[in-house]
Amino acid sequence: MIERGEIDAARGARMKELFDRLETRYRQSMAPDAAAAEASEQTLVVLAREAALKKRQSLLQVAAQSRAAENMKRFTGGPGKARSAALALFDRDWQGRAPYQNVEELRKSLLGQAHAMMDGVLDRYHRGFLTGMIRNKAELVQLAREAFGEASGNPMAKALADAWTETAEFLRMRFNAAGGDIAKLEKWGFPQHHESRAVRGAADELPLYQSLEARLKAARAAGDAAEETRVGIAMIEVASQAWREYVKPRLDRERMIDAETGMPFDDAALDAALDGVFRTIRTEGWEGRSLGVMGGAKLANRHGDHRFLIFRDADSWLEYQDRFGSGTVYDAMMGHLERMSRDIAHLEILGPNPSATVKWLSDLVEQQRQVTPDSKVTGQAPKGFFIGIEEMYESTSGALSAPVNPRVAELMGSVRSTLVAAQLGSAMLSAVTDVGWTVMARIHRGLPVTGTALDLARMFTKAERREAVRTGLIAEEASRLLAAQNRYADEVAIGSKAAWLAERTMKLSMLAPWTQAGKWAFGRGMASTMGSVAERPLEQVPRAFQRMLREYGVDGAAWEKIRSTPLRDDGFLEPIDIADPHLRDRVLGMVLTETDAAVPSVTATGRAMLQFGLRPGEFGGELLKSLGQYKSFGATLILMQGGRMLAIKGNANRLAYLAGVTTIGTSLGLLSLWMRDLRNGEDPSPINATTLGRSWLQGVGFGVFGDFLKASTSERGGTFGETLAGPTAGLITDVGRFGVGNAAQVITRLTDGPDLKRDGTPKSWNEELKLGRESVNMAKRYNLVPGTNLWYSRIASERLLFDQMQMLFDPGYEDSWKAIARAHAEEGREAWWERGAMTPSRAPDWGNTGRNR
Repeated sequence: MIERGEIDAARGARMKELFDRLETRYRQSMAPDAAAAEASEQTLVVLAREAALKKRQSLLQVAAQSRAAENMKRFTGGPGKARSAALALFDRDWQGRAPYQNVEELRKSLLGQAHAMMDGVLDRYHRGFLTGMIRNKAELVQLAREAFGEASGNPMAKALADAWTETAEFLRMRFNAAGGDIAKLEKWGFPQHHESRAVRGAADELPLYQSLEARLKAARAAGDAAEETRVGIAMIEVASQAWREYVKPRLDRERMIDAETGMPFDDAALDAALDGVFRTIRTEGWEGRSLGVMGGAKLANRHGDHRFLIFRDADSWLEYQDRFGSGTVYDAMMGHLERMSRDIAHLEILGPNPSATVKWLSDLVEQQRQVTPDSKVTGQAPKGFFIGIEEMYESTSGALSAPVNPRVAELMGSVRSTLVAAQLGSAMLSAVTDVGWTVMARIHRGLPVTGTALDLARMFTKAERREAVRTGLIAEEASRLLAAQNRYADEVAIGSKAAWLAERTMKLSMLAPWTQAGKWAFGRGMASTMGSVAERPLEQVPRAFQRMLREYGVDGAAWEKIRSTPLRDDGFLEPIDIADPHLRDRVLGMVLTETDAAVPSVTATGRAMLQFGLRPGEFGGELLKSLGQYKSFGATLILMQGGRMLAIKGNANRLAYLAGVTTIGTSLGLLSLWMRDLRNGEDPSPINATTLGRSWLQGVGFGVFGDFLKASTSERGGTFGETLAGPTAGLITDVGRFGVGNAAQVITRLTDGPDLKRDGTPKSWNEELKLGRESVNMAKRYNLVPGTNLWYSRIASERLLFDQMQMLFDPGYEDSWKAIARAHAEEGREAWWERGAMTPSRAPDWGNTGRNR
């Protein structure tokens, strides 16, 4: 066939390889001629199926690229708009110039729908408020048994397992409709999350493996590269065999069907397949990947791997998960929902091979830039040049968060998580500005402002929280361990002990519940407003709300379909009830995207801007993460509000919007500063130019820099340079001062003798080195006594614990406290709870706010 030109060489090689394998398998139970005939027939069937899938994916890819090109033409803007139009396929353009769906919007919509289908699971098994542990763990094991088709005897577990199965099936069908190829499996159970480090270490305890390790070290020491290679290969083989021997007894061999033969795997074929799985996990997908190809294999061909290993029962899956996986059954379900929602969104917007579409978009943008008749535009860097299309894709796909060196990334992530736990116990006081941004969002989008506080308060009740999830509003707090922390610290080492500490801080400080309640309240407000205007045609809908709908691509015909949706008993028009699935995705995505503006959170665009394409685990990526920690919230806020201001027509209207943003931001920033003053045991600051400047910076998310308007150090004691460099640099500096600085002073004292006091007597070691004072300050600054940094306990813990410790260990505490009191007095703040006192001396003096100081 190759010689006759009927097929190319690659297809011929594939045909021969498949025929030989099938013939060998069939000869085990057939005569040679019959085996050859059956192998020939099955080879053609398999190749036809592969060809059909490839053709279908190719057609979907062409359609997706054509749709992307047409959408980009709908982008409103001046010359050089192509790159911005392409970026708007991935994340929201906050100037409202892209009336087409983007990846992030669709991802949120799909995840919200999945959460709605599993609201009972989310409500029953989410992490506890105090401990952070999964609730009803024993029942969760029963749910696992039901998912594997085993009767648990618990009706609740069965009902919730059915909800999981239905949700997973909904996502599977949606994935396949977009070009995927995941086979349906009854009693599938759950996907596996493999820890590559654990899989690589499958043979660590075996004497043979340990002897090979010794040989490897010897070869390296001797510089014997050939021996090192031989031993390294042998170690991989031993580890693979150990992993396979653990897995095989736990698999359901009869249900693991070889797609090429239509029969269960024989021993040799299964061994080869499992070895391939091991090597893929061990190298995190790099073994077998085509070099130079962006993103590896087609996204549409992913996720079938998660169903290759079919465990024979729940116990087998749980045992494997405990040995080579991570997290609980709940984590496996939530992770699957998030991964599938993300991947489906990329498939539907960018096609079965998003990496190819990204390359095509980059070429298209460059072509349009170069052929433009405007020579000025050709010579300029394209708009949006600071975010590349590839970087945006890496941000939305999660590749930007995939570590280059997992060990380094985990270490640095743990450091950042520890700093969050130590330093953000009072972040809730900064989050009061959320109310202002919610009000601005409501005004901008035509939602009623009255009742904002009541809507927020209602979201702290269990019934309202459950209803919010049922209507498609994402349960971020239940789904992602550190959802609230990401507002200020971006992503960290999820699952580590340090991350657990950070999550506890976010919960106990009330920042996580506050953030979630704010998002749900705004989302419910959107549904209420849609219900109230559903009786009107689009042209009669209030202007601001109508403008929002049109910005998201909802025209008159689409609105007619939307408003035909039956209202709920409370009069709400819930996006999840919309019959048209495309419109359901669009409207729910609109609600969830607008929610991110009402309660600002880090976006995919913000991550791409702050990371510059650099990933965790490499020097540049870790440096940028450290520099950007606690600053991502402010950057996102400016990105969103700046875009909205530019979208407003007319300079006068833009100035009015800016004035509103400045007024609300400064006012609530001032309230936040006063709350911080009270937390510190001091009277609220007087209103003056410095305080208003600090209030404005606090309101727009950069309050950490506001401290430098009144002092040379921040509230945490860092210089401007240290604050700019980020908290990790501050930690290194503090440890250096405490360790190296004191060591240098010891050497100086031993060499030159002790310093003298004013009365001429020599200073003690503690007086000269100030070890007692510095130790207490380090304990306060880095929360070495857990819980003492929470905003509602901080002043009491400082006065009743740390001040008493300083009085014991710092001989110069009185002089230190007097100096601090003088500095605060000069700034116009007196203490209502004196340092060292066991009780407050008076109530806070609110009259101080009006004094001219």
